[in-house]
Amino acid sequence: MRRSPLLAILLIAFISLMGFGIIIPLLPLYAEHYGAQPWQVGALSASYALMQFIFAPILGRWSDTIGRRPVLLISIAGTAAGFLLMGIAWSLPLLFVARILDGATGGNIAVAQAYISDISDEKERTKSIGLLGAALGLGFIFGPAIGGFLSSDGNFARPAFAAAALAMLSLLLTYVALPEPPRERRTAAGRQTGRQQLSRSLRHPAVGPLLAMALLTSLAFIGFETSFALFASRRLQFNSAHVGYTLAYVGVIVAIVQGGLLGKLVARWGEERLLIAGAALLAIGMLLLSITYTVLELLAVLSIIAIGNGLFDPTLASLVTRRSPASERGAHLGSLQALNSLARIGAPLAANTMLQLITPGAPYILAAWLLLLVSVLAIRLARSAAVQPASRDLHIRSRQL
Repeated sequence: MRRSPLLAILLIAFISLMGFGIIIPLLPLYAEHYGAQPWQVGALSASYALMQFIFAPILGRWSDTIGRRPVLLISIAGTAAGFLLMGIAWSLPLLFVARILDGATGGNIAVAQAYISDISDEKERTKSIGLLGAALGLGFIFGPAIGGFLSSDGNFARPAFAAAALAMLSLLLTYVALPEPPRERRTAAGRQTGRQQLSRSLRHPAVGPLLAMALLTSLAFIGFETSFALFASRRLQFNSAHVGYTLAYVGVIVAIVQGGLLGKLVARWGEERLLIAGAALLAIGMLLLSITYTVLELLAVLSIIAIGNGLFDPTLASLVTRRSPASERGAHLGSLQALNSLARIGAPLAANTMLQLITPGAPYILAAWLLLLVSVLAIRLARSAAVQPASRDLHIRSRQL
Protein backbone atom coordinates (compact mmCIF):
# COMPACT_ATOMS: atom_id res chain seq x y z
CA MET A 1 0.00 0.00 0.00
CA ARG A 2 1.39 3.39 -1.00
CA ARG A 3 2.02 5.74 1.89
CA SER A 4 0.21 9.09 1.85
CA PRO A 5 2.51 12.05 1.10
CA LEU A 6 0.64 14.21 3.64
CA LEU A 7 3.38 13.89 6.27
CA ALA A 8 6.03 14.88 3.71
CA ILE A 9 4.22 18.05 2.59
CA LEU A 10 3.57 19.02 6.23
CA LEU A 11 7.25 18.59 7.08
CA ILE A 12 8.26 20.61 4.03
CA ALA A 13 5.87 23.40 5.04
CA PHE A 14 7.17 23.39 8.62
CA ILE A 15 10.81 23.67 7.52
CA SER A 16 10.00 26.38 4.95
CA LEU A 17 8.13 28.56 7.44
CA MET A 18 10.82 28.07 10.07
CA GLY A 19 13.28 29.62 7.61
CA PHE A 20 10.82 32.42 6.84
CA GLY A 21 10.34 33.01 10.58
CA ILE A 22 14.09 33.27 11.13
CA ILE A 23 14.35 36.24 8.76
CA ILE A 24 11.15 38.27 9.03
CA PRO A 25 11.54 39.67 12.59
CA LEU A 26 15.16 40.61 11.87
CA LEU A 27 14.57 42.22 8.47
CA PRO A 28 14.03 45.80 9.77
CA LEU A 29 17.23 45.58 11.83
CA TYR A 30 19.13 44.12 8.89
CA ALA A 31 17.94 47.01 6.70
CA GLU A 32 18.88 49.61 9.32
CA HIS A 33 22.34 48.02 9.46
CA TYR A 34 22.80 49.34 5.92
CA GLY A 35 21.41 52.78 6.76
CA ALA A 36 17.78 52.30 5.72
CA GLN A 37 15.30 55.01 6.67
CA PRO A 38 11.92 53.98 8.17
CA TRP A 39 10.15 54.42 4.83
CA GLN A 40 12.75 52.20 3.18
CA VAL A 41 12.16 49.50 5.80
CA GLY A 42 8.47 49.63 4.94
CA ALA A 43 9.24 49.56 1.23
CA LEU A 44 11.41 46.47 1.74
CA SER A 45 8.47 44.57 3.23
CA ALA A 46 6.07 45.97 0.64
CA SER A 47 8.32 44.86 -2.24
CA TYR A 48 7.99 41.23 -1.14
CA ALA A 49 4.21 41.51 -0.78
CA LEU A 50 3.87 43.24 -4.15
CA MET A 51 5.80 40.48 -5.92
CA GLN A 52 3.61 37.84 -4.28
CA PHE A 53 0.49 39.75 -5.32
CA ILE A 54 1.69 39.68 -8.93
CA PHE A 55 3.15 36.19 -9.13
CA ALA A 56 1.19 33.97 -6.69
CA PRO A 57 -1.77 33.56 -9.12
CA ILE A 58 0.70 32.72 -11.90
CA LEU A 59 2.44 30.05 -9.81
CA GLY A 60 -0.91 28.63 -8.79
CA ARG A 61 -2.03 28.43 -12.40
CA TRP A 62 1.27 26.83 -13.43
CA SER A 63 0.73 24.18 -10.77
CA ASP A 64 -2.57 23.33 -12.49
CA THR A 65 -0.89 22.96 -15.88
CA ILE A 66 2.64 21.60 -15.36
CA GLY A 67 2.13 20.01 -11.94
CA ARG A 68 2.31 20.79 -8.22
CA ARG A 69 5.73 19.23 -7.62
CA PRO A 70 7.65 21.16 -10.33
CA VAL A 71 6.21 24.47 -9.15
CA LEU A 72 7.04 23.67 -5.53
CA LEU A 73 10.62 22.92 -6.59
CA ILE A 74 10.85 26.22 -8.51
CA SER A 75 9.33 28.19 -5.64
CA ILE A 76 11.49 26.72 -2.88
CA ALA A 77 14.63 27.09 -5.01
CA GLY A 78 13.81 30.78 -5.47
CA THR A 79 13.35 31.19 -1.73
CA ALA A 80 16.70 29.50 -1.04
CA ALA A 81 18.40 31.78 -3.57
CA GLY A 82 16.79 34.84 -2.01
CA PHE A 83 17.97 33.92 1.50
CA LEU A 84 21.46 33.11 0.20
CA LEU A 85 21.66 36.48 -1.55
CA MET A 86 20.51 38.14 1.66
CA GLY A 87 23.33 36.45 3.54
CA ILE A 88 26.02 37.71 1.15
CA ALA A 89 24.40 41.14 0.62
CA TRP A 90 26.70 44.10 1.23
CA SER A 91 24.23 46.89 0.52
CA LEU A 92 20.58 47.89 0.87
CA PRO A 93 19.82 47.51 -2.89
CA LEU A 94 20.93 43.87 -2.71
CA LEU A 95 18.53 43.30 0.20
CA PHE A 96 15.75 44.63 -2.04
CA VAL A 97 16.81 42.26 -4.84
CA ALA A 98 16.78 39.33 -2.38
CA ARG A 99 13.27 40.13 -1.12
CA ILE A 100 11.94 40.74 -4.64
CA LEU A 101 13.32 37.36 -5.80
CA ASP A 102 11.80 35.56 -2.81
CA GLY A 103 8.46 37.34 -3.27
CA ALA A 104 8.26 36.51 -6.98
CA THR A 105 8.93 32.79 -6.43
CA GLY A 106 7.54 32.30 -2.92
CA GLY A 107 3.89 31.54 -3.62
CA ASN A 108 4.28 27.98 -2.38
CA ILE A 109 1.63 28.10 0.37
CA ALA A 110 -1.12 28.15 -2.26
CA VAL A 111 0.55 25.29 -4.15
CA ALA A 112 0.91 23.28 -0.92
CA GLN A 113 -2.80 23.83 -0.18
CA ALA A 114 -3.66 22.68 -3.70
CA TYR A 115 -1.44 19.61 -3.26
CA ILE A 116 -3.18 18.68 -0.01
CA SER A 117 -6.55 19.20 -1.65
CA ASP A 118 -5.53 16.80 -4.42
CA ILE A 119 -4.59 14.01 -2.01
CA SER A 120 -7.50 14.48 0.45
CA ASP A 121 -11.12 13.41 0.09
CA GLU A 122 -14.05 15.73 0.84
CA LYS A 123 -14.34 14.63 4.49
CA GLU A 124 -10.64 15.04 5.28
CA ARG A 125 -9.82 18.16 3.25
CA THR A 126 -10.45 20.82 5.88
CA LYS A 127 -8.68 18.77 8.55
CA SER A 128 -5.66 18.30 6.26
CA ILE A 129 -5.49 21.99 5.37
CA GLY A 130 -5.77 22.72 9.09
CA LEU A 131 -2.78 20.46 9.72
CA LEU A 132 -0.90 22.45 7.09
CA GLY A 133 -1.80 25.65 8.95
CA ALA A 134 -0.58 24.11 12.20
CA ALA A 135 2.72 23.11 10.57
CA LEU A 136 3.15 26.63 9.20
CA GLY A 137 2.32 28.11 12.60
CA LEU A 138 4.80 25.90 14.44
CA GLY A 139 7.49 26.84 11.94
CA PHE A 140 6.83 30.49 12.56
CA ILE A 141 6.99 29.94 16.34
CA PHE A 142 10.43 28.27 16.25
CA GLY A 143 11.88 30.45 13.50
CA PRO A 144 12.02 33.80 15.33
CA ALA A 145 13.61 32.16 18.39
CA ILE A 146 16.33 30.63 16.20
CA GLY A 147 16.87 33.91 14.38
CA GLY A 148 17.16 35.85 17.64
CA PHE A 149 19.75 33.38 18.96
CA LEU A 150 21.84 33.42 15.78
CA SER A 151 21.85 37.23 15.57
CA SER A 152 22.49 37.91 19.27
CA ASP A 153 25.94 39.35 18.45
CA GLY A 154 24.61 41.60 15.67
CA ASN A 155 25.56 39.22 12.85
CA PHE A 156 22.58 39.24 10.45
CA ALA A 157 24.25 37.16 7.74
CA ARG A 158 24.29 34.06 9.96
CA PRO A 159 20.48 33.74 10.30
CA ALA A 160 20.10 34.43 6.56
CA PHE A 161 22.44 31.54 5.75
CA ALA A 162 20.56 29.35 8.26
CA ALA A 163 17.27 30.20 6.51
CA ALA A 164 18.88 29.37 3.14
CA ALA A 165 20.06 26.01 4.52
CA LEU A 166 16.52 25.19 5.72
CA ALA A 167 15.10 26.16 2.33
CA MET A 168 17.60 23.84 0.62
CA LEU A 169 16.64 21.04 3.02
CA SER A 170 13.00 21.65 2.13
CA LEU A 171 13.96 21.56 -1.56
CA LEU A 172 15.72 18.21 -1.09
CA LEU A 173 12.73 16.73 0.75
CA THR A 174 10.40 17.92 -2.00
CA TYR A 175 12.59 16.30 -4.67
CA VAL A 176 13.06 13.01 -2.81
CA ALA A 177 9.85 12.44 -0.85
CA LEU A 178 7.04 14.24 -2.69
CA PRO A 179 5.38 12.53 -5.68
CA GLU A 180 3.15 14.38 -8.12
CA PRO A 181 -0.47 13.87 -7.01
CA PRO A 182 -3.04 12.44 -9.44
CA ARG A 183 -5.45 15.13 -10.61
CA GLU A 184 -7.13 16.74 -13.60
CA ARG A 185 -4.85 19.19 -15.38
CA ARG A 186 -6.07 22.39 -16.96
CA THR A 187 -5.03 23.23 -20.49
CA ALA A 188 -7.12 26.35 -21.17
CA ALA A 189 -6.24 29.93 -20.30
CA GLY A 190 -2.59 29.00 -19.90
CA ARG A 191 -1.21 32.40 -20.90
CA GLN A 192 -3.13 34.66 -18.55
CA THR A 193 -1.21 37.21 -16.50
CA GLY A 194 -1.47 37.27 -12.71
CA ARG A 195 -3.91 40.19 -12.91
CA GLN A 196 -6.10 38.35 -15.41
CA GLN A 197 -6.12 35.21 -13.27
CA LEU A 198 -7.03 37.21 -10.17
CA SER A 199 -9.88 38.87 -12.06
CA ARG A 200 -11.04 35.45 -13.30
CA SER A 201 -11.05 34.09 -9.75
CA LEU A 202 -12.92 37.09 -8.33
CA ARG A 203 -15.59 36.77 -11.03
CA HIS A 204 -16.08 33.05 -10.40
CA PRO A 205 -19.58 32.78 -8.88
CA ALA A 206 -18.64 30.15 -6.30
CA VAL A 207 -15.11 31.34 -5.44
CA GLY A 208 -15.39 35.14 -5.76
CA PRO A 209 -17.42 35.70 -2.54
CA LEU A 210 -14.90 33.63 -0.58
CA LEU A 211 -12.02 35.70 -1.94
CA ALA A 212 -13.83 38.90 -0.96
CA MET A 213 -14.15 37.58 2.59
CA ALA A 214 -10.49 36.60 2.56
CA LEU A 215 -9.39 40.11 1.56
CA LEU A 216 -11.47 41.80 4.27
CA THR A 217 -10.22 39.35 6.91
CA SER A 218 -6.60 39.77 5.81
CA LEU A 219 -6.89 43.56 6.04
CA ALA A 220 -8.20 43.22 9.60
CA PHE A 221 -5.80 40.53 10.83
CA ILE A 222 -2.65 41.89 9.18
CA GLY A 223 -3.46 45.32 10.59
CA PHE A 224 -3.60 43.65 14.01
CA GLU A 225 -0.30 41.78 13.50
CA THR A 226 1.66 44.80 12.34
CA SER A 227 0.33 47.32 14.87
CA PHE A 228 0.24 45.06 17.92
CA ALA A 229 3.79 45.86 19.08
CA LEU A 230 3.07 49.60 19.25
CA PHE A 231 -0.35 48.97 20.82
CA ALA A 232 1.11 46.74 23.54
CA SER A 233 3.95 49.18 24.17
CA ARG A 234 1.60 52.14 24.69
CA ARG A 235 -1.22 50.42 26.54
CA LEU A 236 0.73 47.87 28.59
CA GLN A 237 4.35 49.08 28.47
CA PHE A 238 5.48 45.87 26.75
CA ASN A 239 9.02 45.57 25.44
CA SER A 240 10.03 43.57 22.36
CA ALA A 241 10.46 40.36 24.37
CA HIS A 242 6.95 40.66 25.85
CA VAL A 243 5.54 41.19 22.34
CA GLY A 244 7.37 38.12 21.04
CA TYR A 245 6.17 35.89 23.87
CA THR A 246 2.60 37.11 23.45
CA LEU A 247 2.50 36.48 19.70
CA ALA A 248 4.04 33.05 20.29
CA TYR A 249 1.13 32.38 22.68
CA VAL A 250 -1.27 33.25 19.84
CA GLY A 251 0.64 30.94 17.49
CA VAL A 252 0.46 28.01 19.90
CA ILE A 253 -3.33 28.34 20.27
CA VAL A 254 -3.78 28.57 16.49
CA ALA A 255 -1.63 25.45 16.04
CA ILE A 256 -3.68 23.53 18.65
CA VAL A 257 -6.97 24.50 17.00
CA GLN A 258 -5.83 23.71 13.46
CA GLY A 259 -3.78 20.64 14.28
CA GLY A 260 -5.92 18.95 16.92
CA LEU A 261 -9.49 20.24 16.98
CA LEU A 262 -10.46 21.34 13.49
CA GLY A 263 -11.18 17.91 12.02
CA LYS A 264 -13.59 17.01 14.82
CA LEU A 265 -15.31 20.40 14.64
CA VAL A 266 -15.80 20.15 10.88
CA ALA A 267 -17.27 16.66 11.22
CA ARG A 268 -19.76 17.94 13.79
CA TRP A 269 -20.68 21.41 12.53
CA GLY A 270 -19.61 21.64 8.87
CA GLU A 271 -17.34 24.12 7.12
CA GLU A 272 -19.89 26.90 6.58
CA ARG A 273 -20.81 27.11 10.27
CA LEU A 274 -17.15 27.11 11.30
CA LEU A 275 -16.51 29.95 8.86
CA ILE A 276 -19.24 31.99 10.57
CA ALA A 277 -17.90 31.12 14.03
CA GLY A 278 -14.33 32.04 13.08
CA ALA A 279 -15.33 35.42 11.62
CA ALA A 280 -17.59 36.21 14.59
CA LEU A 281 -14.88 35.32 17.14
CA LEU A 282 -12.38 37.48 15.28
CA ALA A 283 -14.80 40.41 15.24
CA ILE A 284 -15.54 40.07 18.97
CA GLY A 285 -11.86 39.68 19.80
CA MET A 286 -10.83 42.79 17.83
CA LEU A 287 -13.55 44.89 19.45
CA LEU A 288 -12.53 43.73 22.94
CA LEU A 289 -8.86 44.34 22.14
CA SER A 290 -9.60 48.00 21.49
CA ILE A 291 -10.72 48.36 25.15
CA THR A 292 -8.06 46.12 26.72
CA TYR A 293 -5.87 47.65 29.45
CA THR A 294 -4.45 44.75 31.53
CA VAL A 295 -2.30 41.72 30.80
CA LEU A 296 -4.98 39.24 31.92
CA GLU A 297 -7.53 40.94 29.70
CA LEU A 298 -5.04 40.81 26.84
CA LEU A 299 -4.41 37.08 27.20
CA ALA A 300 -8.14 36.34 27.30
CA VAL A 301 -8.85 38.51 24.24
CA LEU A 302 -5.93 37.09 22.27
CA SER A 303 -7.26 33.60 23.00
CA ILE A 304 -10.53 34.56 21.30
CA ILE A 305 -8.67 36.03 18.31
CA ALA A 306 -6.40 32.98 18.03
CA ILE A 307 -9.32 30.53 18.10
CA GLY A 308 -11.19 32.60 15.51
CA ASN A 309 -8.18 32.71 13.22
CA GLY A 310 -7.54 28.99 13.70
CA LEU A 311 -11.10 28.23 12.60
CA PHE A 312 -11.43 30.75 9.78
CA ASP A 313 -8.29 30.45 7.65
CA PRO A 314 -8.18 26.69 6.90
CA THR A 315 -11.96 26.50 6.57
CA LEU A 316 -11.99 29.26 3.97
CA ALA A 317 -9.10 27.67 2.04
CA SER A 318 -10.92 24.33 2.09
CA LEU A 319 -14.10 25.94 0.78
CA VAL A 320 -12.13 27.59 -2.04
CA THR A 321 -10.80 24.17 -3.09
CA ARG A 322 -14.23 22.53 -2.72
CA ARG A 323 -15.90 25.19 -4.89
CA SER A 324 -13.15 25.22 -7.53
CA PRO A 325 -13.01 22.91 -10.54
CA ALA A 326 -10.32 20.31 -9.90
CA SER A 327 -8.28 21.69 -12.80
CA GLU A 328 -8.27 25.25 -11.37
CA ARG A 329 -7.63 24.73 -7.65
CA GLY A 330 -4.06 25.97 -7.77
CA ALA A 331 -5.04 29.09 -9.71
CA HIS A 332 -7.81 30.06 -7.28
CA LEU A 333 -5.63 29.33 -4.24
CA GLY A 334 -2.91 31.45 -5.84
CA SER A 335 -5.43 34.29 -6.10
CA LEU A 336 -6.25 33.77 -2.42
CA GLN A 337 -2.57 34.16 -1.52
CA ALA A 338 -2.28 37.19 -3.83
CA LEU A 339 -5.09 38.98 -1.98
CA ASN A 340 -3.36 38.23 1.32
CA SER A 341 -0.23 39.85 -0.10
CA LEU A 342 -2.25 42.83 -1.31
CA ALA A 343 -3.50 43.34 2.24
CA ARG A 344 0.11 43.24 3.46
CA ILE A 345 0.88 46.28 1.31
CA GLY A 346 -1.83 48.59 2.64
CA ALA A 347 -2.97 47.29 6.04
CA PRO A 348 0.24 47.99 8.03
CA LEU A 349 0.33 51.64 6.92
CA ALA A 350 -3.38 52.18 7.63
CA ALA A 351 -3.35 50.46 11.03
CA ASN A 352 -0.25 52.19 12.36
CA THR A 353 -1.40 55.59 11.09
CA MET A 354 -4.73 55.19 12.91
CA LEU A 355 -2.92 54.08 16.06
CA GLN A 356 -0.64 57.13 15.87
CA LEU A 357 -3.21 59.80 14.99
CA ILE A 358 -6.41 58.62 16.70
CA THR A 359 -6.03 56.16 19.59
CA PRO A 360 -4.13 52.87 20.16
CA GLY A 361 -7.40 50.92 19.90
CA ALA A 362 -8.60 52.55 16.66
CA PRO A 363 -7.20 49.92 14.23
CA TYR A 364 -9.08 47.18 16.05
CA ILE A 365 -12.39 49.00 15.98
CA LEU A 366 -12.07 49.23 12.20
CA ALA A 367 -10.99 45.58 12.09
CA ALA A 368 -14.07 44.59 14.10
CA TRP A 369 -16.35 46.34 11.58
CA LEU A 370 -14.61 44.61 8.65
CA LEU A 371 -14.97 41.24 10.37
CA LEU A 372 -18.61 41.90 11.19
CA LEU A 373 -19.17 42.37 7.45
CA VAL A 374 -17.32 39.09 6.83
CA SER A 375 -19.61 37.38 9.37
CA VAL A 376 -22.68 38.63 7.49
CA LEU A 377 -21.23 37.41 4.18
CA ALA A 378 -20.44 34.03 5.75
CA ILE A 379 -24.04 33.70 6.99
CA ARG A 380 -25.34 34.46 3.49
CA LEU A 381 -22.92 31.89 2.07
CA ALA A 382 -24.13 29.23 4.53
CA ARG A 383 -27.77 29.93 3.68
CA SER A 384 -27.12 29.66 -0.06
CA ALA A 385 -25.21 26.40 0.49
CA ALA A 386 -28.18 25.02 2.43
CA VAL A 387 -30.66 26.07 -0.27
CA GLN A 388 -28.73 24.68 -3.25
CA PRO A 389 -28.71 20.98 -2.18
CA ALA A 390 -32.39 21.20 -1.32
CA SER A 391 -33.11 22.68 -4.76
CA ARG A 392 -31.17 19.89 -6.44
CA ASP A 393 -33.02 17.22 -4.45
CA LEU A 394 -36.38 18.77 -5.34
CA HIS A 395 -35.40 18.87 -9.02
CA ILE A 396 -34.38 15.18 -8.94
CA ARG A 397 -37.62 14.14 -7.24
CA SER A 398 -39.71 16.12 -9.75
CA ARG A 399 -37.95 14.41 -12.65
CA GLN A 400 -38.55 11.00 -11.08
CA LEU A 401 -42.27 11.77 -10.76
